[in-house]
Amino acid sequence: LAFAAFLRIGEFTYTTEESKKKRTFTATKLTRGDVRFSPTGDHATLKLKRSKTDVQHEGVQVIVACTKDAACPVRALQQLFDEDPQPLEAPLFRLSNGAFSRNAVLQKLNEKLQAIGIDPKPYKGHSFRRGAAQCAYDSGLTEAEIQALGRWRSAAFQLYYKASHERLFQLNWRFQTGCPSPISSHLPYTPPP
Repeated sequence: LAFAAFLRIGEFTYTTEESKKKRTFTATKLTRGDVRFSPTGDHATLKLKRSKTDVQHEGVQVIVACTKDAACPVRALQQLFDEDPQPLEAPLFRLSNGAFSRNAVLQKLNEKLQAIGIDPKPYKGHSFRRGAAQCAYDSGLTEAEIQALGRWRSAAFQLYYKASHERLFQLNWRFQTGCPSPISSHLPYTPPP
């Protein structure tokens, strides 16, 4: 969900101290009541009550599409609600042994990455958002589309991604031929010796 919705880690995590202040918590943090599933099941909407770029604190609606694959964020949310029913004012995410804090999330991320053989050192709190921006760019979304999905008000989002070899190839091919790049451009890149 963090990746699919371009979430900042502070938008879905909280400390033990924050969770104890019920009124402030429900007014500022993601709760179960902030998730709405569409009647057709094709998306969910998150209401971020506070966001870095929402300076008026009006709230921001984030639409997350149902992809119907193994990593589908909407199905994962539905499964969470089915397997762990909670009141609407309860935190969206929780751990059985404490708050769903930034440190707890990053520790779990490190564990999962190590379990599949990936070095966790390069992954930090901004990795979900940065990875979403890079993936969106690699998928051919325009800068305006990336900016809209990530809720950026400035050009700072451009620092989150860089042109990959494959993307540069695709762009150069399209520039020179006026056609989409050939399928071979999607093969893994092997740098010259």
